[in-house]
Amino acid sequence: MFFSFYTDEQKDKIIEKRQQMLESGQLTREEELMQDYRRFQAQFGVGILESLHGEDLIETIFNVSNKDSLAYWLEFKKDEDFNTRMFGSIAGGVALKYIMYKRKADQKWVVGHKQQELRLNEAIRIGSDIRDAILRGAELIRGLEDLSVASYETLQRKLDEEPEYKAGRYGWIHKYYHMLFPETIDQYHSAFYHQHILLCLGIKPVSQDQLYPLTGQMIQITKELPMPTLHAEHAIGALYGPPINYFRIGTRDGHSEASMWDLMYSNEYVSIGWKEMGDLQAYRTDNDGQTRKNLRNAYESLWNTNPSLASRQVNEMLRFLTGMQVNDLVAACDGETLLGVGRVTGEYEYFSELDFPHIRPVEWLYAGRTKLKDPKENNQSTMRQYKNFDNILNLRELAASNAGITTPPVIARDDKPLPPLDETVRRIEDVLKRKSQVILYGPPGTGKTYYAEKAARELSARKHFRKPFSDLNETEKTTVTGDGRNSGFVRVCCFHPSYGYEDFIEGIKPKIINNNTQFELTDGIFKSFCKEAAARPENDFFLIIDEINRGDISRIFGELIMLVEHNKRGKALTLPVSGESFQIPRNIYIIGTMNTADRSIALLDTALRRRFGFIEFLPEYGLLSGAYFGVIPLAEWLKQLNERICRNLGRDARNLQIGHSYFMKDEKAISSVDLFRKVLSEDILPLIEEYCYGDYGMMAEILGTGIVDRASQTLQYQLFEGDFSELENALLQLCPGIQRTGAEPEDTEPEDDEQTVGDEV
Repeated sequence: MFFSFYTDEQKDKIIEKRQQMLESGQLTREEELMQDYRRFQAQFGVGILESLHGEDLIETIFNVSNKDSLAYWLEFKKDEDFNTRMFGSIAGGVALKYIMYKRKADQKWVVGHKQQELRLNEAIRIGSDIRDAILRGAELIRGLEDLSVASYETLQRKLDEEPEYKAGRYGWIHKYYHMLFPETIDQYHSAFYHQHILLCLGIKPVSQDQLYPLTGQMIQITKELPMPTLHAEHAIGALYGPPINYFRIGTRDGHSEASMWDLMYSNEYVSIGWKEMGDLQAYRTDNDGQTRKNLRNAYESLWNTNPSLASRQVNEMLRFLTGMQVNDLVAACDGETLLGVGRVTGEYEYFSELDFPHIRPVEWLYAGRTKLKDPKENNQSTMRQYKNFDNILNLRELAASNAGITTPPVIARDDKPLPPLDETVRRIEDVLKRKSQVILYGPPGTGKTYYAEKAARELSARKHFRKPFSDLNETEKTTVTGDGRNSGFVRVCCFHPSYGYEDFIEGIKPKIINNNTQFELTDGIFKSFCKEAAARPENDFFLIIDEINRGDISRIFGELIMLVEHNKRGKALTLPVSGESFQIPRNIYIIGTMNTADRSIALLDTALRRRFGFIEFLPEYGLLSGAYFGVIPLAEWLKQLNERICRNLGRDARNLQIGHSYFMKDEKAISSVDLFRKVLSEDILPLIEEYCYGDYGMMAEILGTGIVDRASQTLQYQLFEGDFSELENALLQLCPGIQRTGAEPEDTEPEDDEQTVGDEV
């Protein structure tokens, strides 16, 4: 069973975690915390907001680009005076979550999801109405007679009775109230996060979407603890981790009615059908709306069904591809009968040889035939998300009953907690745990080799020294990576066309002794590596194979392609050359990198694809945000360049995009104009020339006529010398929209106004 929060044991864990966080500096001490609240109240208290009028009112409350505004302090301010993230995050979405905002491109005030432009007097009127609604809400909170959940339900109802701007719906207003009343309003500003914490504590949330009744439940919990509400919630959050979702997966083939449960359970995955769709990654984009459209088009070309069924099934595929995340709980079901509960451990994978080819790896925590408390939600859908809190609590109980845990392990008093892994490194770790080997694939410049090395170093450091790699001393780092004379736990090799079995496993090689050529049996890199790992089973060894697709993999691995499989580790096989018995130890992990501009993943040996996990790397434009060259925003410019590549280079164009790494140095976006010119002229242009095979018409479509002269069939390399404005004008032809809206920003922290508007809370 889950612990009830009100047990002394559970309280002790929270008190202990809070003390650890205070000692490590993760929490601000109580007296400093109170100073921060007072500092905020002096800047934006009720009296201050009441005194604002006219343009000063809307600039002070809503202009997120103004570093002295309420919106900026609530979302972005992080300096020696005030760190807003300590008081709960409202990051995400766009500036429209403030109901109205001032657009950076043209300094116009806009309101609503359609971004209706406002005259100044209209903006002042709307801003005044919102301010007044917020202040009326503050008076309601100040007048709460008790802190019962019923009182918070009444508060929510009154906040929602506001004639137009309902203060109870917005996370930023909830955070404002927390800053004014920190022991009455808590620091979780999202219903989803409230629900997660309550469910982890074994408590049924009273609402699906209302912030204030959920706040009341949390206040009931935190007031039982000898600490400020903010400290209590930070400690509880650290114990239980970030929110997760809960999903149902059907296990029967809709056509043959055959059950897939035995395969799913024995191979530790959940899967869905629709085999005719092929690899769902082919439809994926950065935008879920576009991904859904791509899936819908493919679905309708294969099946002629009614629109409502098509919509439901496409949404199920999308949910499986992008909605399900690592650590989510998933229930495998046969109709209303629940067969197993597992924790998702990896990203989407596609195995064409399976009847249900779309899979997500899981760690099974429970297996057995049972029914949920409310079986109505456990219907025949292939893939759905659970919303019923009774069912979710039921799933968590079942998972805990077999696994013995309900949360990440509580760290012992004398054991220093490790910081969380980088998200990409964590994904690599998840695949390695399940498959023992992974290939990082994608277009050039997307960080594959960087992350292969980073993951191997980081995982090795944590395994052997229980410290992040960056915290190791020089001797410890040498133990991990080697020093040129001595090998470490992490090794690197690179495949190429002439690389063979004799280099990797073993072979007869010539050797000069006393001016005479002799031939002797020599162990290859991998065989030597395996021998060392077998002799030290308590250690983990990582082999990075760079450019794995450039070698003839079937020839290089030979018969060992069987032994490399995760469940074949430790099995012996006789090598044909030496006649030795050989096995691959379980403590060896392989990380390969593959540039898809050289060879598509679809062309890889089928046996190899089945034995390796795969993680795709694509350009990450967010890493370049805030970098400008003149009026050119680097992230948007590169994104539009890649869009042109995808439009003009045919079906493999996705694999030929330009990665963000070309424009990064020391893990930051480049800022030097001279370096920007060199990257373009020495790296990007030659790469696109290679892609286009001398077709200058195609090059002009991708790079623009300012850089490509179709008539003379030349590239204008002279633009990369001298006055930058000429090159700037040529580059702007690639994406003329930038010229109208782009300008070097005063502040790069606020969100991009052009993003798709998300939910307010």
